[in-house]
Amino acid sequence: MAQGANAREHHLGPDSYRSAGWNFVMAKLGQEPSNPYEPKPPEWIVITTNDGDLGYHGYHPPQPGRDEDILSETNIVNGYFEPHFVAGETWQGTETFEGVFKQTSKNGLDSLQDIMARVLAKRAESQAVVDPNSFKLPSRVTQASERRTIWFKDLADSSFPLQRLAKSVPVGYKTIEFVEMLYSGNTPVDRTFWYIHVLGAIDIQARTRNTPRPSTSIEWTNVITAYLKKQLLETAIPTIVKTSSAISRQNVRRSKLSDPEGRDEWVARYAYSLDLLRLFYEGDLLDQPTFLAWLTSLATGADGLSPHQFIFVTRLVDEYFDLVVSNRAFATPVIEGCLLQWIEAESSSVPQYTSFIANEIASLILRFLSTDGDLFVTRVVAAHRSTLEDIISHAFTLMDSDSIDRLRGTMVSKLRDILDRAVATISVTLPQDDDTSEVQIRLKDIDALNRLDSSTDLSSFEFLPQPTQSAIGNLDFRIFSRRLVTLLSWATHPDQTGSPDVRPYIACSLVLLWKQRAIPVIPNTSQVIQRYLLGWLEEKGLLRPVRGNSAKSPLSSGIVSGKNEMEAILLLFGDLARRKLFSFSDFLTRMTSHGNSAFPPSGELLDALQPGVNQLSMTAEFDHLALLRFVPLWDKVPDQLLSQRKIVLYGIRVKKTWEDLTEKEMRAEIRRILPILFNGMTFVSLPRGAHAWQGR
Repeated sequence: MAQGANAREHHLGPDSYRSAGWNFVMAKLGQEPSNPYEPKPPEWIVITTNDGDLGYHGYHPPQPGRDEDILSETNIVNGYFEPHFVAGETWQGTETFEGVFKQTSKNGLDSLQDIMARVLAKRAESQAVVDPNSFKLPSRVTQASERRTIWFKDLADSSFPLQRLAKSVPVGYKTIEFVEMLYSGNTPVDRTFWYIHVLGAIDIQARTRNTPRPSTSIEWTNVITAYLKKQLLETAIPTIVKTSSAISRQNVRRSKLSDPEGRDEWVARYAYSLDLLRLFYEGDLLDQPTFLAWLTSLATGADGLSPHQFIFVTRLVDEYFDLVVSNRAFATPVIEGCLLQWIEAESSSVPQYTSFIANEIASLILRFLSTDGDLFVTRVVAAHRSTLEDIISHAFTLMDSDSIDRLRGTMVSKLRDILDRAVATISVTLPQDDDTSEVQIRLKDIDALNRLDSSTDLSSFEFLPQPTQSAIGNLDFRIFSRRLVTLLSWATHPDQTGSPDVRPYIACSLVLLWKQRAIPVIPNTSQVIQRYLLGWLEEKGLLRPVRGNSAKSPLSSGIVSGKNEMEAILLLFGDLARRKLFSFSDFLTRMTSHGNSAFPPSGELLDALQPGVNQLSMTAEFDHLALLRFVPLWDKVPDQLLSQRKIVLYGIRVKKTWEDLTEKEMRAEIRRILPILFNGMTFVSLPRGAHAWQGR
């Protein structure tokens, strides 16, 4: 037995025999045997568990004898795939459904419908059954005085179930007296809110589209805030009311807080109102804008509250602080009201009674400052800068030393930045409206142009801004564009001062003088002028047909208004073309780019283009063609441009035009007058009125 155990103890596996053989060989060679390789993971890999040798997370070193190392034909051709350990992974419901769908008694759709019906039935069984809602709003009734008194008495009894009261609810009125009646009847706050809530639900249900009424929440918010305001006004400082001229007939109007019995009753009623207000807020029956507006009116002193009454307002603001601070329109007036109340409290003749007021205001202001500093950027805060600094300093005295050390540096720098911004709001000058300032500038420019007369030296009149000697010319093209548009509009508008024949000449001369001065600074001066001239023509509707009435502002040039303005435009651009300030080729190219090539001549256009008809009386739809027709060609124009001009004016199918007929007549007349220039040859002119369109 011992020998068998010893044998089992020294039994070695294949790896052990291999290791022993390797050690024997190394000993024969005279070298020390080496330990076998043991793969070790990196130090950052965590061991799986300390209870056993389960390896490391995500570490799988290669080991001999793995299935993926076997070079079988399947692994070589298809790659290695791990076998499915569970037979269900390869199972599909195809065979089952094929058997169902192939039944002779049913088709596939009927079988599928039966399966889905079973699925829905199983799902319905697994879901919880919800009983139908049996709740019904109580009916609104008008009860007799005795039954009404009994009903409100049961409402004040906390042990009386509300379910019995809900069977019939008496009519309630949205007034302060109604809330006072519930308080006087010792009705608990929660049962009072339940009654008001039921009244609101009945009121909403009874409404129809034909009887619009204010929101229920707004109405009840006005009631509860008016009830609170009435109680706050009862805490006013005692005053003497003189009822007659005799001193003996003077009455002293006492405050509710001056009498011990009245004080306890007032505190109980005020606490009841605050509890009811909290339930309104939590039950979504409080209209927040209405409540915030009421709170703001109290804080700003619109109701004439004294500092000791303002304490109650600060407590309300503190309780609903998140609601107030989230609305800047309401939070900023509250801050301004706090500053004014602080100033009034400082001027009090009894400062020993105002310390509590100062503490409340300082704590509230510091809380506002910590939450949102932008609330203090107002003109009122800037006007009371020293007051705000005193309030913050007083607020620091109410804090412990640790809080002061932690907040002083942050708050001081934040307060300084806020006050600087607030002061800036006082000295800032609001900019004028863009349209108003633009009108004033253009009126000044037009007034300067209207003052020109025969004694004015145009070379010294610098209307267009002149560029300076710099790398980029230093020219404000916005001002240049505005003044050039003003100059062109002034030259062509019939209502301006001066002769309509002289104003285009003045405008052309001013543009020419500007070009001569700008050439040394701006090399592409001609392109700059051409770009703005074409832009002005496009605003006037002279580069494309005008369809309908285009909306325009009072400052824009707009479309051509009449015959006189069109004549002035033709005169102006004819002079610009003569002085090489306007390029006919660029003008024709821009017009063609708008799709005006091959314009088919309609009957109205053909009649307008006939000789003897005033082309300037054409409608605004053809003003661009009139400008193209009447702009003079001072230099020799390539035949390609002339052909393009002909296509734009008359269409691509027209072979002969009235211009060709007129040209022939002019040539024939010249030949008759000066035959010597043409070797004595004369031509018979065509009869006037013959239509060249008949050849089409």
